[in-house]
Amino acid sequence: SGPTKLKQATDLNNIEVKAVTIGGTDGEALAIDNVLGTSIIERARENVAILGLIGNKSVSSVDYREMVLRGYPEVGDGVEQVAGVNWPSTGTMKYEEVTLNVAKKYAKPFISDEAAADPYIDLVAELERLLAEEMSRTWAVQVLFGDGTSGNLRGLLSSKRIDAAALSGESYKDHETRDAEYYPVIATGVAGGLPAADADVIDLLIDITAALPTAYLGAAKWLMNRRTLAALRKLKDLEGRPYIQFEAGGFTLIGHPVALEDYMPDITAGSTPIVFGDVKSAYTLADIDDKFLVDPYSIDGAVQFKQTSRKGDLVQKNDAIVVVYVGNPA
Repeated sequence: SGPTKLKQATDLNNIEVKAVTIGGTDGEALAIDNVLGTSIIERARENVAILGLIGNKSVSSVDYREMVLRGYPEVGDGVEQVAGVNWPSTGTMKYEEVTLNVAKKYAKPFISDEAAADPYIDLVAELERLLAEEMSRTWAVQVLFGDGTSGNLRGLLSSKRIDAAALSGESYKDHETRDAEYYPVIATGVAGGLPAADADVIDLLIDITAALPTAYLGAAKWLMNRRTLAALRKLKDLEGRPYIQFEAGGFTLIGHPVALEDYMPDITAGSTPIVFGDVKSAYTLADIDDKFLVDPYSIDGAVQFKQTSRKGDLVQKNDAIVVVYVGNPA
């Protein structure tokens, strides 16, 4: 007689493993363990760099404010002291005040008790990490674009900091007369983008570096998103050589490093896609308070994570950066 054929069990109820059935249903199916990995696959998201580039300080009051020096004292010509001769007074310092604008953000995600107890993946730690990451992304967008209304910061590129639609705007005034809350801009001179000729774009960027005071050049960087960088990387000189260089693992443009922040705007009409200068000296995010609570009681059968964060914005040295404005204002 031929070899004996062993009949496999069809009742898997008593097998103490997570199992699935493959093959047929006539008793010859195979049972295999359903093994779950211990990691979660994530897709790449927008890069957040701005929070590491700006200044940061802790304050204890929402009424915090700082003084800005508007004008320096003057020195006059003197003469030897003689009877009856008094030196006239010279100009004195002028100070201006900048105030803190406070924004508050919160998050209240939750996870079921069963998911929290999963032996394969520490979903509680994963949720805590994601929550911290999402909060940082929220503040990054606020730092760039917050409109200054209730619950929002006054962003670096918002209308509260950039006034460039018309040549009479604050951002076109010189340092002595420009409002301390606004940054200077240089317009592209083209309504919807950069100049057409490669050499004209480079001349524009050189003019921007010349507009930044020498004191800030040592720490100056270009700040833009990867799409703007791609457009500039296509610029070439008459010999076909790219103006942007890739050196030591990073890009440099006209001798200064390029920092990528993917939340920066694209090159479109009325946008501000490029910032040049010492951003840390120009803008500060003030930490007021952060609270985090793990709440296992409010939602039946789940654990809720409650986080609130209050921060404020402050202009520091409003001549430490120069912003590119896409347009041809009149």
